[in-house]
Amino acid sequence: MKHILTILSSFLFLSICLYGQVINVPDDQPTIQEAINASVDGDTVLVADGTYFENINYRGKAITVASWFLVDGDETHIDSTIINGSQPTHPDSGSVVQFGSGTDSNSVLYGFTITGGSGGIDPYGFGSYGGGGIAVMSGAKIQHNKITGNTITHRYAIGGGIIISGNVNQVLILDNEITNNKLVETSVDPKGGGGIACYEVRGDVVLIANNVISGNIVSKSNGSLTGYGGGIDLENSVAFIRNNLIRNNKAENGGGVGLIDNPKIKKPFMVNNTIVNNYASGKNGGIYNLGVYHKVVNSIIWGNKDPNNKQISDILVVEYSDVEGGFVGRFNLDTDPLFADTTNFYLATSSSCIDAGDPNGIFNDIEDPNNPGFPLYPALGDLRNDMGAYGGNPFMIYAEIPSFFMRNCSLNSTYQVPGIDTLIVTSEISRPENQLVEVQATITSFDDTQGDSIPMVDNGVYPDNIANDGIYSGFWSIPNNEEDYNVDVSTYLSKYEYLVLLENAASFTTKGPLTLENMEVTVGNKNPTPPERIKFSLTFKNNGITDTVHDVDVNIILPDNPLIANSTTGVPMLGDIAPGESLTNTSRDFALTFLDSCKPGSYEFGLEITSNDVVYWYDTFTIDVVTGVKNESRNLPNEYSLEQNYPNPFNPSTTIKYAIPRHGGQANVERDLSRFNGSELKSALQVQLKVYDILGREVATLVNEQQKAGYYEVNFNASSLTSGIYFYKLNVYAPGRAGSFVETKKMILLR
Repeated sequence: MKHILTILSSFLFLSICLYGQVINVPDDQPTIQEAINASVDGDTVLVADGTYFENINYRGKAITVASWFLVDGDETHIDSTIINGSQPTHPDSGSVVQFGSGTDSNSVLYGFTITGGSGGIDPYGFGSYGGGGIAVMSGAKIQHNKITGNTITHRYAIGGGIIISGNVNQVLILDNEITNNKLVETSVDPKGGGGIACYEVRGDVVLIANNVISGNIVSKSNGSLTGYGGGIDLENSVAFIRNNLIRNNKAENGGGVGLIDNPKIKKPFMVNNTIVNNYASGKNGGIYNLGVYHKVVNSIIWGNKDPNNKQISDILVVEYSDVEGGFVGRFNLDTDPLFADTTNFYLATSSSCIDAGDPNGIFNDIEDPNNPGFPLYPALGDLRNDMGAYGGNPFMIYAEIPSFFMRNCSLNSTYQVPGIDTLIVTSEISRPENQLVEVQATITSFDDTQGDSIPMVDNGVYPDNIANDGIYSGFWSIPNNEEDYNVDVSTYLSKYEYLVLLENAASFTTKGPLTLENMEVTVGNKNPTPPERIKFSLTFKNNGITDTVHDVDVNIILPDNPLIANSTTGVPMLGDIAPGESLTNTSRDFALTFLDSCKPGSYEFGLEITSNDVVYWYDTFTIDVVTGVKNESRNLPNEYSLEQNYPNPFNPSTTIKYAIPRHGGQANVERDLSRFNGSELKSALQVQLKVYDILGREVATLVNEQQKAGYYEVNFNASSLTSGIYFYKLNVYAPGRAGSFVETKKMILLR
């Protein structure tokens, strides 16, 4: 077997060399990261044996980073070539390896020991830490590595060994040992994935195959278990899990695997896994499932423990599998699998699991090329599928099913007039042009008394007049009643019996509508003179006929003006509004602040009116700002400042405040500007406020102009950006003179 591996590795190395240059570390470049920086797509960074204290980032490049195992197939290189991420330059970059925007399965990590990581990627957007060893936010091929000894200690820890999150390209996790990684949760809202976590994964195929996932733990700081999926945690994600040995992992729920709120897929997504000797202190030592039914086939689930001695969740469809204690399903066994050893958990020749998997030929074991008609060891018997990690073909699903996914479900309006309007549902199906797909929307009232299913087609009628571009739409005539509705969208490939369901894709209502009846200023002037803060009340009317609207609230959308701030305080809930009735806020002080230098004019403010936290209706009101006589030097700041954005995390808009003093100021000034008098500073300071992504790329310029001394606010709308960590940087300098103020802060976009 090692001889074959050596030949294959050498062939792979020679093939790679034909398409790019080889950069040797440390001969050509002293560090792995410097070699990555010097590389271009198609290059190979070849790393000599040794320990490298680095936290590396692929910088979006389609390159191979490999140990000498790639060259000669000698597995000792994997143990001897270590990337240790225990000395990050910043706590937010504690992942040992990062695959960021622009990478795909041509971005390869091959033949290393990955250890010492502490995480840093924030998939949740509210201060979580993920990806202790490896963080994948786009695409990657991670093969023949030992990912071990990575620990994340944080209130929201996720993915101790590997995290995969976001709109990804192909992600292949193959032939790795993912062992002894830890999540130490310090929060009452635990996460999971001691070994691997997939969170909000969308886009292309994620395949987790042929790995040993062992000894990973999700615990609290006091050592007690918490969270989900000691070995693997899938949360609102789609991934194929095949031919893995998942053993001796621990978590509160799902010692081996945790499945949380994942989209429904008809095709089996857990195939030929051996899940043994895992432990859960809460529920299901083997597989815990919270959400829709999923299909598990050809697997061995044995020796897992929880307080109720229950191997797996009842919310699973299990077939052709050996489950200790039994499980209702087609052709399942409850028989000792008779493992030949307790390390690899190979089957003994007398095992009932041999040739007991699904007889459909697509699940057949891989044929031994030197012994036709018989399977390649460690599969046994004939070519019919063996249950467990060593039967079948781990690449069958990946090769067979064309990759696709649903994105961006939208409605023509979240309020529909009953008996009159037509609902238009639109969804993007990625790369469907060469695939036969059936797409439909299922519309259901919140009380489940009404509903319908409508086909969605890509014929160019709506919304973009372009056929076969992946934009699918469907139409539904609104019935003549008042209800709240939910929309699910499903995509089905009949050839492969493969269904992906996007549940709760959108909501709309036929109640109301709710409209603004009155806006009354209670403190300050109806026509404010900056700087001035006004308080006001809002009265809303339910224009519906039959139904009360419950739990009404409102969000104020500011005009695009950095000198107007929302100063609203108080309890957010307004209450219920009966049909034909009105309601004025009593538990909330709505307030707006018009800052000094706000220009006179008429400003329109938007209102997002919600029921049960869903935005259904929109309205506006207008305030006319006037300018009076004022002292220009009044209330000017004495120091530079850049405040933390608010809200943070945000979606999609946030406000950034900063101050420019009337003199040089003190904090964070790189050079003393006090030699300029106040008038010079007020009239000659160049101000730049820019936003950068986690890779340091500029994504927005919010301010680039000369500004006087004063207080400023800027509204940043990130609707075109993806979730993640961003940085905003304020740079103030006097053109043609020495001296400047520079400060950078972090903010989190949560979509």
